[in-house]
Amino acid sequence: MNFIVVGDLHGWKPSVKSRPGEILCVGDVCSSELRPRIFRALKLRMRHPELDLTWWDIIGKAKAKRLVQKSWSKGRKVLEAFNKTGKKTYLVPGNWDWTPNGLPWKYKTYAEMVKGLKNVVDVHMKARVAGDYTIIGYGDHSGPELPQNKKDKKRARDNDVMDLLKQDYRYTKGKLEQLFKKAKKPVIFLTHNVPFGTKLDMVLDKNSPRYKEHFGSVIVKELVKKYKPIVCVGGHMHSPFAKIKISKTVCVNAGYRAITGMSLPGPKFKAYKKADY
Repeated sequence: MNFIVVGDLHGWKPSVKSRPGEILCVGDVCSSELRPRIFRALKLRMRHPELDLTWWDIIGKAKAKRLVQKSWSKGRKVLEAFNKTGKKTYLVPGNWDWTPNGLPWKYKTYAEMVKGLKNVVDVHMKARVAGDYTIIGYGDHSGPELPQNKKDKKRARDNDVMDLLKQDYRYTKGKLEQLFKKAKKPVIFLTHNVPFGTKLDMVLDKNSPRYKEHFGSVIVKELVKKYKPIVCVGGHMHSPFAKIKISKTVCVNAGYRAITGMSLPGPKFKAYKKADY
């Protein structure tokens, strides 16, 4: 069975109609013009934990609202283009895809972005059968679900959020485990982030506050090791565009603005296009 894997498009609409197979999309279809502002606010908070500073405080709420709407609209156009191909697109939300995340104003969310698109299938925290396989999805995560270094652990304890993080971790992992246990066909694990602590998840963007840190998903790593899906397809990290093997599972970083052909069983991969690395 053939799939087309697309990763972290950020508003880019790839040409996929002529490629064989259905589409696996790891999320982040919305554009990311806000990234420099978010990085700036994050760097300030990391240096000065006492600051309660957000990116919209820096640029102003009116401008922030316009940029969020622009980002959402670009993501919707990407999904509309996929929908028109007639191919099924299996999708999880990325951290840029405007899931309800506490912005202090009303805005269009991921749920509205996928609404009314009959060929776009949201698999976030769900299991869906695709031919001979079960696709289990896990999106809307951008780093380790539990702090992994001393600074992050200290910050979580100082802000009294460690217990909440552990609670969310147990709930999310438990819900996904139930999906794995119920799956009757070989599993394709479609995730936004890649497994933690591997060559797939080191931050290589020198502008990132997390430069040279491993910042993948702990839950993805643990579930891959325990349940051994046939393949785990993720993204979030814009490089490296690569694959590794964890036990019996081939794990893939679909990369930034890339199209990959994947044939199962195997799996075998063919890079159709890589850009903007």
